Amino acid sequence: MQNHAQNSHHPRDYWSTSYKGQHIAIHRHHRGWLVYLNHVMHNQLVFCDPRSAANWLRRAVDQSMAYDPQS
Repeated sequence: MQNHAQNSHHPRDYWSTSYKGQHIAIHRHHRGWLVYLNHVMHNQLVFCDPRSAANWLRRAVDQSMAYDPQS
């Protein structure tokens, strides 16, 4: 996976990539790590570390593809 730093973020505070055709990203916030799936923030979820956030995103994509008959 590639890491892409946005100009307004420190590279350690933001990470994004494409996973199975879906855009996933994590961003460090003062409360923890926030997750974005296809540019939509899921602010009800805050993770204590970036690995947990990225793993949740990958599982979310995998689960959505399992239920999508067009995937």
